[in-house]
Amino acid sequence: MSGTHRFALQRVLDFKEQVEDLLQMEVAAIEGRRLEIQHTIETLRHKWEQSSSSAPAPKKAEPIDTALIEAAADYRASLDQHIKEGGEWLEHVHEELEGKRGELTTAYQEGEILRRLKERRSAEHMKAELRRDNRTMEEIATTQYLRQTGDQDDPSKNGTR
Repeated sequence: MSGTHRFALQRVLDFKEQVEDLLQMEVAAIEGRRLEIQHTIETLRHKWEQSSSSAPAPKKAEPIDTALIEAAADYRASLDQHIKEGGEWLEHVHEELEGKRGELTTAYQEGEILRRLKERRSAEHMKAELRRDNRTMEEIATTQYLRQTGDQDDPSKNGTR
């Protein structure tokens, strides 16, 4: 068999594989951001729960400090606002993640089509080479047969006259 077959679209396939790799890295980075935001929201919720459950109970003889109550309410309101903003960011990152996953799926499908085409072309090339080799072998066998039968019909080639 002759040399190896060169896939005509190999550069395109290589490029598609690089795009897949880059998209996988982008998906991983976005997923990392999503997890980080989710962790931050959980931490803020935990702080909010702690601030509402750990408020000191006023002693009967002590007056209620309204400034302390207002500060605690402001703190919880601030936590609420951060939790809300974190939820909005989480939703945004989730949408971005789904978009990148869609791009990755499309890129993978395109690459898979090229990989199957490459395999099909390689198989076709191998079949064509095998057919050429078989034809050559048949020609050699036919030539040898004709020589052998031709030698038997010609008495001058057998050594007898």
